[in-house]
Amino acid sequence: MPARARRTRAARRAACLVALLALAGVCAAIVAVSSRPANRVATTRHRRGPAGVGGAPQAVAVIRPAPAPGTSAAFARATGTPAGARPTTGSSFWKVDLPDGSRLTLEKYDAPGPGLHPTVVALPGSTGWTVADERQAARLARAGFTTVTLCWFRPDPFPYRGIACPDAPPFVGVSWAAIPRLEAAVTAVKHLPGVDPARVALAGFSRGGGEALLYATLGGPEPVIAVSALVKPASFMSLPGEADVVSLAGSVRAPTLLLYGVDDRFVQPLPNSIAMGAAIRQSAQAPAPRLIGYRGGHSIALIDEPPFRTAPEAFRVLADEVAFLRSTLTVARTLAACPTGGYYTLDADGTVVASGGARWYGNPAWPGEDIARGLAVMPDGDGYVVLDARGGLHAYGTAVALPLAGATGFDRDLARAVAITPSGRGLVVLDASGAIHPIGDAPELRSDLSDPGGDVARDIAVTRDGRGYLVLDNEGGVHRLGSAAQLLPGPQAGWTVDARRLVVSATGGGYGVVDAAGGLWITGDLRVPEPPEAGDVEVVGAAVTGDGWVALRRDRRVELWADQPPTDDRTLAGGPLTSRTTPSNASRRNT
Repeated sequence: MPARARRTRAARRAACLVALLALAGVCAAIVAVSSRPANRVATTRHRRGPAGVGGAPQAVAVIRPAPAPGTSAAFARATGTPAGARPTTGSSFWKVDLPDGSRLTLEKYDAPGPGLHPTVVALPGSTGWTVADERQAARLARAGFTTVTLCWFRPDPFPYRGIACPDAPPFVGVSWAAIPRLEAAVTAVKHLPGVDPARVALAGFSRGGGEALLYATLGGPEPVIAVSALVKPASFMSLPGEADVVSLAGSVRAPTLLLYGVDDRFVQPLPNSIAMGAAIRQSAQAPAPRLIGYRGGHSIALIDEPPFRTAPEAFRVLADEVAFLRSTLTVARTLAACPTGGYYTLDADGTVVASGGARWYGNPAWPGEDIARGLAVMPDGDGYVVLDARGGLHAYGTAVALPLAGATGFDRDLARAVAITPSGRGLVVLDASGAIHPIGDAPELRSDLSDPGGDVARDIAVTRDGRGYLVLDNEGGVHRLGSAAQLLPGPQAGWTVDARRLVVSATGGGYGVVDAAGGLWITGDLRVPEPPEAGDVEVVGAAVTGDGWVALRRDRRVELWADQPPTDDRTLAGGPLTSRTTPSNASRRNT
């Protein structure tokens, strides 16, 4: 073969080899790109990058929840049945050991069906723990509420024929001295099997009702049912150290149901239930109390055997209690900051609560239902939109001017989040699969998250220029669409499971992700808070207001997270825990 031909053939072979290598490189690049959604940039951890846009991948600040203080009480399932108890099928006994060496005895009646159930903690009155308390607990359980009745004191001062609990703490009446034992009981109940810790209510009769209302003055979210409650001890056989609960009514934040007998001669309604209801209503810091009077005396809720001892309207009392529990044992859904100050919280039943100076304009009402999914506030702060599970949009205040007729409806629970454009003339709905549904001047952008039939999307935000979106997936990945691609890269998939909400800075130059445990991933110019305290109930939302970070847990408890002091190199500092829990100052709420 001529030398020239050999050289030509060798050149062809070399060219083919180069072409094959190039093709392999292209294929590898295609595989790499297809396996990772656009704008999902890997980032280093533990160091916050400088504010701004563009440039090389920036670091993300990671905030881990601080360990919660350990409980001061231990609990375990008890063996045997206390003397005098007559439990029915499905009940179980539990012991809670207190630091002073005394012990609470709890009896739990499970609601039917699997899963976690709303739960009632029931406090007996001055005569102590009796079989009648067991029967009432069993009735509430049959109505769908796991109910825990307990011996919260040793009834020494009174003649007693009930369930024995000789190791219980002494009787102190409606007193601050009894609050630690009640806190220990509620904490234990939230950890019992079958109990939904975000849906726990308190109920009490007579002095038990007074103690439940005293517990509510701590500002917690647990609804309270108080039957013939003694809240003004001076009106009936006052004990040393008993508290005047009426004078503390301004600290109540939870829904309350106050029931009384119009002929009660032991705990007279006027200085007790009626006065307490008026004080809560006048304070305007909680939902308006529900106050109901019935024919009969002190024991209006008694349903006894034989039937002739049953109170005249006891079954009506039970029905009213069940209706109250169904309408109030809801969960929080999300939280949104108001541009003019304050913030709003949204419950699953559609209730909107305005706090910190934000104005309330109304809300949809779905008592006892889990329908609400999202909340977006107008740029002028004078209105908002509530998103329901099927994509329905419910506008209040200036939000009624939005082009809501273009909303996309779904045939099932698919809607996940809603956001309003900076102009206030459009909005966008995010569905569970990650698909984006724009209305008005919201941009038409295709999400790279779309997973038809999946439930992978969690939240959406519109960029400050109105030409892009940040989309949060369930693993904490942030997808930057349109002009959002110019923002600093955020977390990537797998950083956190159970991501809940996006938080965007007021400038639009920074954002973060909050997960169910209260963990935070922050980039850009978003303020960095101190590590929040870990809790038993998951976080469902967070926002930055003029006063700092505000977070919302599923049990409707609002927390303020203090800002972290700046450091020279902007490295996250562990620092002492400074976050604190505070009740929401509700300016108005649908009841």
